[in-house]
Amino acid sequence: MALTAQTAMAQNLAVSRSLLPEPRPANLITQTTARDSFATWRSDFTTRAIAQGISPAVVNAALGSMTPLDEVVRLDGNQSEFVRPIWDYLDSAVSRQRIENGRANYQRYRADLARIEAQFGVPAEILIAVWGVETSYGSFRGNTDTLRALATLAWEGRRRAYFESELLAALQILELGAVSPRAFSGSWAGAMGHTQFMPTSYLAYAIDYTGDGRADIWGDDPRDALASAAHYLSEAGWQSGRPWALEITCRKGLTIVWRAAETTRGAAFGAANP
Repeated sequence: MALTAQTAMAQNLAVSRSLLPEPRPANLITQTTARDSFATWRSDFTTRAIAQGISPAVVNAALGSMTPLDEVVRLDGNQSEFVRPIWDYLDSAVSRQRIENGRANYQRYRADLARIEAQFGVPAEILIAVWGVETSYGSFRGNTDTLRALATLAWEGRRRAYFESELLAALQILELGAVSPRAFSGSWAGAMGHTQFMPTSYLAYAIDYTGDGRADIWGDDPRDALASAAHYLSEAGWQSGRPWALEITCRKGLTIVWRAAETTRGAAFGAANP
């Protein structure tokens, strides 16, 4: 049962397509200029966020004296998924320890996973795999201030429209009271919780599976996050009984150019894990 208020708010958000990292000059901006430039951007965004319906109290409390995170600027465009050879990345992402932990967590949450699968049609092993790759079964959900990370990425400007829409969604989450400011943390790229939802995806797909009145993807209990991931995949067109991938063999000398189709839903899960 998705939160009605979240779904309604999500319908007002325009999310840009997710793009691959682009090169940037080595000396993007000086430290002094960065602080001045960020303050100018912050003031302008504050005005626009209030015009979009976020209360001035929430916006000012969240952004009022904020400064950018230099580490986020450094990390942007250097994600391991894009700069490491594919087999090196997969070897680290699918380790023996991660497989063993996945089996243990599958047994621990087997009953809940069965209920979630029955509701959304997404196999339990797929949800466990997503959880394992995104945050190693919740062991690293990220400890970066989500609002500050998103503000830094929006100000930086490489994908300003996208990250401004995510920041607006994050402010809406804060205004809903879905998470406390102290617990509002995640990856450096703004992905949150056990399954690393971006804020717009949280508003659209978050599920209060446990029935406590709040879709909590940040806390130690992963069940809301697992149900939310199943809801997202179901809405994205998951088809029961179909394989998640197909292996192909190419004849020698054949070149295949492939690019995944990217939609607004393609940005649901973050891709900034260590």
